[in-house]
Amino acid sequence: MDINVTPAWTRGYYGAGVTIAVVDDGLEYTHEDLCGNVKTSLNHNYLTDKTDINSGEHGTSVAGVAAAIHYNYSGGKGAAPEAWLVGYNLLQSYDSINEQDAMVRNINDIDISNNSWGPPDGYG
Repeated sequence: MDINVTPAWTRGYYGAGVTIAVVDDGLEYTHEDLCGNVKTSLNHNYLTDKTDINSGEHGTSVAGVAAAIHYNYSGGKGAAPEAWLVGYNLLQSYDSINEQDAMVRNINDIDISNNSWGPPDGYG
């Protein structure tokens, strides 16, 4: 209700065909509210240079708001519960080179990039 998404849902818009990259501290892609919507082959772990991320508190929360699946009987649903999710754990290995990479990684597959993080200066 807070984000006024109900009008989109009543028109049948649930995010089908959209891929959202969550550029954050990671993505717990086995979480029951997310696992059905994650394109694990596109995930990127900046610590290991692989797709094996399965952590991240803030990134997991952000992903849930964006695209937690519906009809799994475990709680709410995201704004776009039929959208695909991709996780990048940029904040676990942050530098300007990785940041530049995260902004263009899988650019032909990503429709929306969520970057809800601020500078690491402690001031938000």
